[in-house]
Amino acid sequence: MVNGVRQKYIDIIDKLVKDFWSSNRGDLKQDEAATSQELVSRGLFNTTLLAGNLIGLNKKYLQKLVQEVIGRLEKDYPHLPPRKFKHQVLKAIEAEYLNLGNKVTRWLQESQQLSEHNQFQKSVTTYMTEAKKSVENKFDLWTERWNSKKGWWCDPKWISIIVTILLAVIGWWRISSKSESVISSTSGKFSPSIVAGPNSGTNR
Repeated sequence: MVNGVRQKYIDIIDKLVKDFWSSNRGDLKQDEAATSQELVSRGLFNTTLLAGNLIGLNKKYLQKLVQEVIGRLEKDYPHLPPRKFKHQVLKAIEAEYLNLGNKVTRWLQESQQLSEHNQFQKSVTTYMTEAKKSVENKFDLWTERWNSKKGWWCDPKWISIIVTILLAVIGWWRISSKSESVISSTSGKFSPSIVAGPNSGTNR
């Protein structure tokens, strides 16, 4: 059951990412082609500018992806706590930047700049770290909004406190009930009884 619930959140994130790219991948390819063509026209295609400009372009789209996915989650799943989605969104963004790293290798090959491969891969890794930090910040803000809408009683910290108090009350009640039962049983054993003596009975 736990794996089934986790898969539910994975499927939601996968769908949102696919929805984003189905609407934006065509635009990204056009922008990449336009960027490459501009460098060709300026005689700068065989330079590191190709990879650098295309990385910057893809970075903007990935920032848009993060914004749209989290926005859709907050809008379409307001009843679900943000923490359920955070890990999967981070994994999705990491996968996107790993894919960007592969694209960078191809761009460097096209521009005959493979000697700069390590430098550009480090840049992609840095951008990925920044993107994941941005995701965490956005989830923190979303969590604050979610808690304010749901009320303090939905905060896990308060739920834990309430459960602890309830368990303590139940434990006290059980101990109290057992004590009363023991006292009642003991008082019954030692209650005074009428003992017949030599002067008891009816005088005749």
